[in-house]
Amino acid sequence: MRVVSVSRRTDIPAFYSQWLINRIRAGYACSRNPFNPRQISTVILQPDKVACLVFWSKDPRPLLPHLDELIQRRFRMLFHTTITALPEFLEPHVPASDVVCSAVRQLAKRLGPEKLIWRFDPIVLGRDFSVEQTLGRFERLAAELAGAVQSVRISFLQRYAQVTARLRNISGIDDLDALACHGKIPNVVSDTAAGLSEIAEKHGLKVFSCAERFDLAPWGIAPGRCLDPQLFEKLFNLRLDPRKDPGQRPACCCMRSVDLGMYGTCRHGCLYCYAATDRVLGAAVHDPESPLLFGSFRGKKGQGELFA
Repeated sequence: MRVVSVSRRTDIPAFYSQWLINRIRAGYACSRNPFNPRQISTVILQPDKVACLVFWSKDPRPLLPHLDELIQRRFRMLFHTTITALPEFLEPHVPASDVVCSAVRQLAKRLGPEKLIWRFDPIVLGRDFSVEQTLGRFERLAAELAGAVQSVRISFLQRYAQVTARLRNISGIDDLDALACHGKIPNVVSDTAAGLSEIAEKHGLKVFSCAERFDLAPWGIAPGRCLDPQLFEKLFNLRLDPRKDPGQRPACCCMRSVDLGMYGTCRHGCLYCYAATDRVLGAAVHDPESPLLFGSFRGKKGQGELFA
């Protein structure tokens, strides 16, 4: 049995829910290797073959009409929902936070809050993004989500090359790595971590970091595993291989999973996203009836060419 990520590479619940439910009904999907597009793997999507469907989304609403069918088919499910309430220029096509919070509360009523994880990620700090403003947003969202989630994952903005390129004309955002001195955590990071921990405790939330390069343990924030074999055992009585996924970032603690998504297909347009690409593929190459999220097969089986 394998954990299936839906998806770290793109927002399938927000933009491709119909494709997903079509693949669920067919019992399989095909996924391209992002580093070798000619390599295509078949992912069996049957409840007895899937340990858990793990959804990653900034807008799970389009998936809600299909929730009954997924439950009836006896799929185990876990939802990671990112809600940051950052300014629109950083998240140009992300719905308003109150709308997404409402969707999370609907999911909690159906699945239970133990199967929902809130992501306050990334945390952007700087002249125009003060510690006080950040904690204010976190406090408001924590209050809105009270009772609907039990834990929250956080991480501070990391300036990967493509992220730096998108932010080059935007001032007022700190380069936190540049502020770190001889391994010392910047004051804005420590002040934020302390405040987040206090607010989370106030609202009954456990807070964990996600692939974070700063050690936040002094503020009660331990490294988290977004794909956590201990959580799967607790929720579903499953004992899965706990080894770290070697294909993820070095600081990521997650176990292995198979991902159905494809880079360059998310339409949220978030400037800070390390997984985003500057060229977003259009709907013309997405067929909801195709085994592949984008493109189709041509030539020998398993040798499909990109966007044939």
